[in-house]
Amino acid sequence: MDPIDRQAAIDVFEDTTYTKNEIRRRITELPSAQQEYEPVTAEDFAKTMSENTLYSFMAWHGKALTLMKEYGFVICKRTM
Repeated sequence: MDPIDRQAAIDVFEDTTYTKNEIRRRITELPSAQQEYEPVTAEDFAKTMSENTLYSFMAWHGKALTLMKEYGFVICKRTM
């Protein structure tokens, strides 16, 4: 099951000109609401972290370890 954007689905249902089949088709054509993550290589990670201060790395690492302990995994995404 792929989540869709709630507001986009509401917009489809509010348009009264659509038939049931058109609503079904339009709903299935809506883009996924889930974010897509780009894998980051170890080299890219090292480069990004080397551009930041040691303090910011330690803060990030501490947060990652906390999340890892709580959820069992961490998803990191490039934000720059």
